[in-house]
Amino acid sequence: MSASTIDYSCNAGDCWGSSVGTFDNTGSDVWLLDSGGVDTRSWIPFTVNISKGTSILSATLKLIASTTSGAASDNVTFGCEAADSPANPASKADLFTRAFTAATYVYSIGLYTIGTTYTYDITNAVQEILNRSGWANGNVMAILTKWTGSGPHPKKFVSNEGGANKAVLEILVNSMVPRGSGLI
Repeated sequence: MSASTIDYSCNAGDCWGSSVGTFDNTGSDVWLLDSGGVDTRSWIPFTVNISKGTSILSATLKLIASTTSGAASDNVTFGCEAADSPANPASKADLFTRAFTAATYVYSIGLYTIGTTYTYDITNAVQEILNRSGWANGNVMAILTKWTGSGPHPKKFVSNEGGANKAVLEILVNSMVPRGSGLI
């Protein structure tokens, strides 16, 4: 079996918000964890050119740290937004109403070192979106995160507006699927 890797760069509109009122969709950073130790969410969109029902081998989210953080660990839940092609959140309230896929992953995140790439396996969440009845090739797929930790240990990564080192969604597909078959 042969496989092909497809990399998608983050779209404009990535954002984060915290339960104490912060919402940022234009800054150079997206926060996984707020410095106040409060509920923090992030939304990371990608335009994905894979047809409905395509079976993937893996999906990896790659984030590049925009600052160096403390070493203390906190838990962050990763998943996709359970939607076929969601629009960018317009406010903190809008961001906090976004629903996660059934498939989610909890990662314990410790030290973030500026310029370092951190990877998160989100294969089942991405497959869940590709299997949705309303999914179509070229739709937006959004990654959602939610801080589920216990302390104020901020972690930030480079946003779409922050430069060339923005988030990447890497999807590995079986390249034996014939081109033009509508499956990729």
